[in-house]
Amino acid sequence: MTRRRAKAARALAAALRPLSDAAVLGSRIDPVARFHLGNGARLERINWLGNSAPRGIAESFGIMVNYLYDHDSIEDNHEALRA
Repeated sequence: MTRRRAKAARALAAALRPLSDAAVLGSRIDPVARFHLGNGARLERINWLGNSAPRGIAESFGIMVNYLYDHDSIEDNHEALRA
């Protein structure tokens, strides 16, 4: 990644982090996030420019996330989302 692209990526990450957190944790949860979080996963990582294809940029500004299904906490995570 060029220095210019790296600087742009950092600026984009700083600007979009609050928005992505609100989208995942707010009342209008993305359907994919709702599926994983509703099944007890937790949001493990936000990948800035994880999908830099034109469609990825158009749909999610290139943001992708990883979910973790931890066997010992699935039930607690599921119940916490429902509360």
